[in-house]
Amino acid sequence: MYSLIMTVFNEAKNIELFLESYKQQSMYADEVIIVDGGSTDATCIIIEEFSNDNALLNITLFVDPLMNKRYSNAPISEGRNKAISLSNYDIIVCADAGCTLDYDWFERLTGPYRWNKLAKVTGGKYRGIVKTEFARWYDNNFMPRENDFNCDSFLPSSRNFSFKREVWERIGGYKLGSFAGEDTRFVLDLKSVGHEIIMTDAFVSWECPEDIESAATKHREYALGDGYHRQFYLKYCCSAIKLPVIGLTSIFVKSFDNKFIMSKAIFLGFVKGISKRFER
Repeated sequence: MYSLIMTVFNEAKNIELFLESYKQQSMYADEVIIVDGGSTDATCIIIEEFSNDNALLNITLFVDPLMNKRYSNAPISEGRNKAISLSNYDIIVCADAGCTLDYDWFERLTGPYRWNKLAKVTGGKYRGIVKTEFARWYDNNFMPRENDFNCDSFLPSSRNFSFKREVWERIGGYKLGSFAGEDTRFVLDLKSVGHEIIMTDAFVSWECPEDIESAATKHREYALGDGYHRQFYLKYCCSAIKLPVIGLTSIFVKSFDNKFIMSKAIFLGFVKGISKRFER
């Protein structure tokens, strides 16, 4: 009934924690489909050893060495679509290797399908793992809070998300063209055709970026995806207006330095995404 799918690439640092947290779940998927984009570290070895040691979890690894940034402009979307096409069950559950799962995550995320015959999409929540002072700043400024999850405008991430196969088929799967922003586009597409997202208390923990460089790179890619997929124009226009003010303030107020670096990276990423779209 349930297929858990995910994509990985050079996740040796994180994948074992994810797999161990999945092993501790109160309920499991009927199968786990992992698509690897040709990792050059020990990711595949770790997954294969774990799968062999835990055969009852029914984990299958598929490796496609062309499904990474070097060869594809949308390896995450391609990987998710491939994993779903290889899966056997009607309900697709998505997760990311960079997360650890609460023990009842899977049971809570899939719960609505067992008591609501009309349920077609569910979302979960996430919290930050803070290991550095910068990560604490990031957690305070970029991670959603409990009230955010309960807003109608909240868009779940594919690190904690599920849907029926018919939904994926109806909107044509995860859109290609950009390395990031594909899960936001996917959620916007399914909402545009009238699918309600049932939010649950399924929690995953996600490690916040440890420094400004990694955070800026991550959000530049998010914004590039938004620009490419033509989403949130008004938000970015407002950000462009605020950017000079933030930059000027950062000259006099040290605490604004990170905010300016992040705002600049996000705006430039969005502009690059738009230009990339016009290059087609």
